[in-house]
This record gives sequence, C-alpha cells and structure tokens, in this order.
Amino acid sequence: MINDDGKRFDAEIPEFVLSEPYTLH
Repeated sequence: MINDDGKRFDAEIPEFVLSEPYTLH
C-alpha cells in the first residue's frame, strides 16, 4: 500500500486497519 506521499504506510499501521476500508487516507 502506498499513500499520497509515496511511502509505504502499511508497515506503520496495524493489520486490522488494512483489513478495513481505510477512508482516513
């Protein structure tokens, strides 16, 4: 997963957040 900054935030946030449709980003 890559955010607008182009950095991988998947390693920074918990797994259950990735499982949910993250609308925060």
